[in-house]
Amino acid sequence: MLYGGLGLALASAVADARPDAVEDGGLAAEEARVGGGVAADAVERAEQQLAAGPTRSYAGTKRALNQMLYGNLESQLELEADIQHELFRTNDVTEGVSAFVQKRQPSFTGS
Repeated sequence: MLYGGLGLALASAVADARPDAVEDGGLAAEEARVGGGVAADAVERAEQQLAAGPTRSYAGTKRALNQMLYGNLESQLELEADIQHELFRTNDVTEGVSAFVQKRQPSFTGS
């Protein structure tokens, strides 16, 4: 399975994929389409989706997942607090909160 373990965690965190989507066929169906010869299209869609998202948040998520794998609980909690503090001061957080309150799609800039 393409999405398992860390891959599933990362997909859930940055691609708005639900872990239960594996069971109901969502991610499995995407994996089958990629395996069926449309990998370039799937990669391009993923690139566009990720580029339009909160890229600094994605980087923080990746740092947190890596720390989780290679660190201890105390340092993991400290890292997550540091990342949240860092990210809360970004334009993407302001945009995300504003979009949520206004019930519209956010327009993230990575800043």
